[in-house]
Amino acid sequence: MEKRIERRKHKRFQAIDGLCAVLSSGIIKPDQIRSMSMAEIVLKVLKSKPDKMGQIIDISKGGLAFWYIHKGKNSNESFKIAITLPAGAFYSDKMKFETISDFEIINGDQLNTFTIRRQGLKFKELTFKETSLLDRVIRKYTLGEVRSNNFFNNWFQSSLASSF
Repeated sequence: MEKRIERRKHKRFQAIDGLCAVLSSGIIKPDQIRSMSMAEIVLKVLKSKPDKMGQIIDISKGGLAFWYIHKGKNSNESFKIAITLPAGAFYSDKMKFETISDFEIINGDQLNTFTIRRQGLKFKELTFKETSLLDRVIRKYTLGEVRSNNFFNNWFQSSLASSF
């Protein structure tokens, strides 16, 4: 069996349940949510009609991966990213990233239901403040370092089973 070589510069950490990524062409500004409860923040995010929103699988200082329900349209818009935390939200309307992968996990046509995709993002040109916030997210909202190449398959199967 061929051994896979790890090419990542940063260690990946398994995200806890409730850590979500939101990609949207119009993100809510941090000053709009400071005094809101988590429920109010979630409602505001949902009302903003995000283009993609889903559970973060793993996160590092270099990027993150998340799964989302595909709405059937591909957009080439310039998205902004928000990371929602179980106890609040970290928004950045200036954080730069690029999509490095986006592929289908479950085909909705075959199951006569919705399509689920996995997207990987690479952060670019982070500010000191954004790097500090990512460090805090990794310290407080992850379960430990991801070491297995089969991590996603194992995580997704257990996560999907408990979600539906």
